[in-house]
Amino acid sequence: MSAELLKQVIGNLRQATFAKDYSNPESFINLPQDENILKSITAIKEKKNKPNLKYIFVAGIGGANLGAKAVYDALFGYFDNFYPQRLPKMIFLDTINPKVSASMSGFIEQNISSADEILVCIVSKSGETIETIANLQEVSQILEKKFGDIKERVIVVTKEGTRLWQISKEKGIDTLTLPETVVDRYSVFSAVGLTPLSFLPFDTGQFLDGAKGVVDSCLSDNPEQNPAMLSAIIISEHYKTGKSINDNFFFHPELESLGKWYRQLMAESLGEEKRIEGRLEKVGITPTVSIGSMDLHSMAQLYLAGPQNQITTFVYAKDTGVSPQISNSALFANLSPDVSGETPEHIVSAMYRSIKTSYIERGIPFMEVVLPDLSAHSLGSFMQFKMIEMIYLGALLGVYVFDQPNVEEYKQKAKEMLAKK
Repeated sequence: MSAELLKQVIGNLRQATFAKDYSNPESFINLPQDENILKSITAIKEKKNKPNLKYIFVAGIGGANLGAKAVYDALFGYFDNFYPQRLPKMIFLDTINPKVSASMSGFIEQNISSADEILVCIVSKSGETIETIANLQEVSQILEKKFGDIKERVIVVTKEGTRLWQISKEKGIDTLTLPETVVDRYSVFSAVGLTPLSFLPFDTGQFLDGAKGVVDSCLSDNPEQNPAMLSAIIISEHYKTGKSINDNFFFHPELESLGKWYRQLMAESLGEEKRIEGRLEKVGITPTVSIGSMDLHSMAQLYLAGPQNQITTFVYAKDTGVSPQISNSALFANLSPDVSGETPEHIVSAMYRSIKTSYIERGIPFMEVVLPDLSAHSLGSFMQFKMIEMIYLGALLGVYVFDQPNVEEYKQKAKEMLAKK
């Protein structure tokens, strides 16, 4: 029954790929093959990139920010402390915090000596997101105080026609747009995600190729050949039995932000109130993020012995590209013979296999996503697969996955409260 229901959804997605336009929200599936987006981003990169570029400030929140951060942390950011000289680095301004503002001012004063060393990328589809605009004002005035006019070091990504778009055009600020129908949380392959990432030593082509490469399999009518459909069916069937938590257990700490990107994708897409036969029904699956192996020491007790109200998706990469051998130190030579001579990768693999074994022995349901490696290509594949999965989940749960009216509700109330000052 589930597979039959999804055949119509697959047909709609196929029509979107054939149309190659942005006539409906499902058209996000066409972003990776849109050469016009790449041309626009490349033109701005050639204009803005400087050999001494050090820091890219990204002002955005939610879908305007999480996709780029997921990719950055997976490939660069998690290890930034070990590579202080590797530049440029991305700094995400994704919340309002007075300590962050004060620290940012001191950081810019001490570490930036030329406007060419910075780039400010503002991402807001509506152009009115309170947190983003506040952070934009804050970082802009700090930089203006030190360098004067900074418009040549600013890029705006917003929907055409917004007030932010209009002001940017009036001021001569380089501006990129995203299609009207593409929702923020499905926009990582648009200018929203690609613009800041393009200034890094990042293979954009491989990222997009990874996304394009999974589309055919994710639009297959056969659930056994369609990973997005199969995953959606498994999650929805367990949801019907009371398993309303989807734990995404990443066995690579650098993928934590990828987990948070998926957390928003699922939470905003599936959380909904709807009326069925006159009564209000609340629908939604709660996505959580666990990190191996550290959360085996903080969450495994609950997962193994608790109420069994979750379906788990393990995510693991076969090859991280690094496999140093652990050697005995002189100080602790005889402490643990089990560890000596092993590689960190092999130890993590043992931890991963052991927790899966415990799940199997206890009959705890789980799925497994095995990435070939941790690369731009694999990340592109995973993110596109998960966005298509969400379309199928929405159909199975009977919800519309492209709006978030209750989020807009809090935004409007916040504006009303601020207007009363």
